[in-house]
Amino acid sequence: MSRTFNGTTQYLSAASTLLADEPLSLLCWGNANNITAAHIPLGLGNNGASGRFNIGMQGNVGGDPIYAVKDNDAGTGAVFAASSTGYSATTWHHVAGVYRNNTSRDAYIDGGSKGSDTATRTDPTPDFISIGALRTNTLAGFFDGSNAEAFFLDYALSDAQVALLGKGIHPLYVGVPLANIRGWYPLLGDDNNRMANGYPNLTPTASPTFSAHPPKIIPARLGSRMSL
Repeated sequence: MSRTFNGTTQYLSAASTLLADEPLSLLCWGNANNITAAHIPLGLGNNGASGRFNIGMQGNVGGDPIYAVKDNDAGTGAVFAASSTGYSATTWHHVAGVYRNNTSRDAYIDGGSKGSDTATRTDPTPDFISIGALRTNTLAGFFDGSNAEAFFLDYALSDAQVALLGKGIHPLYVGVPLANIRGWYPLLGDDNNRMANGYPNLTPTASPTFSAHPPKIIPARLGSRMSL
C-alpha cells in the first residue's frame, strides 16, 4: 500500500531534531496526479522558521524537474539542485535528493538524470519530519497523489547507489549502513518507522487514505547487501 494525499490538507508529520546537517539523503517513490503544481513528497523543516531540506516534484516549473532544496532558518533564500529530466503525472517515480555539504547537493529521478547545485547555504535547524507536505513556519507543497517507501538517511548516497535504488532496491542492499537509515516509512498500512533509534512514527493530519504500493519495490531482507 501507499499513502494517498488530497493536495490541500492531508500530510504526515512528527516532531524531531534528529538530523540537521549534511551528509543527508532524502528519497521516496512518488506518484503525483498532475504536472501543474509544486508537490513536496517529504522533507525536514523548522516549524518556526524557513529552514528546510526537502524534495520537490516541480510541476509548476518548465520540464517538471525534481528539486533537492535547502534553506537556512533566516530564509536567506532556497538553493536547489534540479534533475535534468522531469516526472510524468499519474506515474510512479523514484525521487532522491542527496545533500553532501554546505556547497553541494544533487537531485535525481528514477536513479539518474542527476542535477547538481554548488551554491553556499548554511544549515537549518529542522524540528519536524513530514511526508505529503513541508512543515516549516508555513505548510506548503501539499502532495496531490501517492507516496511510498520514504527514507531519511544520515548518509550521502553515491550515483551508483541511487541508480540501484531507482530500480526498487532497498538501501540496505546497496551498502548503506544500517545505523545510517534513520527513517524508513514503507507506508504499508501504517505510518510507522521500521528503523529503531531513528525518527518517530508519524501522525496523519486530515485522514489521508491508503492506495496500491508501487509495483517495482524489491522487499528487504536484513542481512542481504550489495557492495559497490
